[in-house]
Amino acid sequence: MTAGSTSLVLSPSGVPYVVYADEANRKKASVKKFENGLWQFVGAAGVSDSVADYTDIAIAPDGTPYIAYSDWSRIYKTTVKKFDGIAWVTVGTERFTGNVDADLLKMIVAPDGSPYIAYGDPDISNTTLTFGKKAVVMKFNGTAWVNAADEVSAGEAADVSLILTKDGSRLLIAYNGGGSYIKSLLISGALPVRLTNFSAVVNAQSNASLQWKVAGQLNITRYEIERKLDGIHYTTVGVVDANTLNEFTYQFTDRQAFTGVGFYRLKIIDQDGSFTYSNVVRLQLSPKSTVSLYPVPASESITIQTANEQYKNTSLTITDNSGRIVLKQLLQSNRQSINISRLANGIYYVTFIDGTIRKFQKIK
Repeated sequence: MTAGSTSLVLSPSGVPYVVYADEANRKKASVKKFENGLWQFVGAAGVSDSVADYTDIAIAPDGTPYIAYSDWSRIYKTTVKKFDGIAWVTVGTERFTGNVDADLLKMIVAPDGSPYIAYGDPDISNTTLTFGKKAVVMKFNGTAWVNAADEVSAGEAADVSLILTKDGSRLLIAYNGGGSYIKSLLISGALPVRLTNFSAVVNAQSNASLQWKVAGQLNITRYEIERKLDGIHYTTVGVVDANTLNEFTYQFTDRQAFTGVGFYRLKIIDQDGSFTYSNVVRLQLSPKSTVSLYPVPASESITIQTANEQYKNTSLTITDNSGRIVLKQLLQSNRQSINISRLANGIYYVTFIDGTIRKFQKIK
């Protein structure tokens, strides 16, 4: 199969996506992703109405794929589509670039979910261009595609490229206009906060532990923690109020049980009600253990508590830090105390019949 006008991107979870002019589908735009060792179509093949040229693909922070392509049969006018989990739907109106022959097309999705496109038109024989043959940046404001910046380039522009800064506050546009130029564009609605780190790990209690570090958090009221489990919809699982410190590390624990892959993002709320989203982090949670042990550390005894009957009338073993068995005990109830007063001070491990291990420290 021959593929033309190809563009590749990684999703927030690391899955490769590619858009290309599909020769097997009359050169219409097709999208595939690489998952479970196979390249598979995202939605139907050939999602454009006709021949697609100058294709590009971008993934929103929530994992939604967007594609942009210039419609060759309509003098390179641009259409943008997104995948809603079932089908590719048009964003705004089709072929919204009007009289502009939109080529050298590049696209990106801002942290707030707004798609941007950048392009240039080196066709010097066309004197009817809306933007005068200059580099163009447009954004979708939720209703329509609008010009995001005036006079991006002083003259004709070619070889346009577009990236997003790490903090998500600015776009960098590079182009060739008789020389190489790079310009910066502040994203409309970007909030006065810089998120320097956002991570999620599984803690000792098998819960999701989230941490984010911010700098320059001016006029931020709160952080809403959103979680996605079905691959499509986010729900709010917690809220953390912002403080007035210039730099701070926040933490949040999601104790709502789930098994499998979850995706988390922060909705950062400003005093005026505006908001933006953080990057998305992925977390794999295994089934939660039904065994707990307390107190830790302990001096006279430890208590074993189980959530079901599978451990009843089974034996556990306690080993020291060298692996030597120092105690065996029969569990006769779902909550049972074990005397450890004769054990020497140190670290010990309790192993249950199913292989579950719990750690404790013996102190005086």
